[in-house]
Amino acid sequence: MLSQASIDALLERYQDMRMDASESVLDYINRLAVIQMKLGAVGHTVSDAGKLRAILRGLTNDFDVTAEVVNHTATSLNDAVPRLIAKESQLSKQDRTCNIVKGHARALHTRTKKSGTKSQNDSRCFFCKKKGHKMRNCWHNPESKNYKDEKKRCDKDHDNRG
Repeated sequence: MLSQASIDALLERYQDMRMDASESVLDYINRLAVIQMKLGAVGHTVSDAGKLRAILRGLTNDFDVTAEVVNHTATSLNDAVPRLIAKESQLSKQDRTCNIVKGHARALHTRTKKSGTKSQNDSRCFFCKKKGHKMRNCWHNPESKNYKDEKKRCDKDHDNRG
């Protein structure tokens, strides 16, 4: 025979039991059933209404609306469990659909990503701030080869005129 402290600990464990996020509804209900059997073995039986309250109390947040509906409409445990399993199936289907959509979005993003090279027209010069060329090719930049070419052309034009 179990001591009163052991029975109280079992009752507390039963009342505080929560469904794990990765656990199925049936696995959670079976975990509760194991404790219910232990309680029954020591003479503490749990009514069907008590079992239903324990199940609904410990469900994850994903089941909040369904638990509320079941709480107000279910007449028995046999009526509630199929509803919870149906909700679990719906949630699982939504997760799979969501993962598929995310996968397609990722694939689309990688396919539409711009290549590593930019068009010369898209670039902006950091020296003169004009579009269409880079700083290393800027005719205003004294360190650019185009600047020197431009200066030579200007000098030649000046020499030819004078």
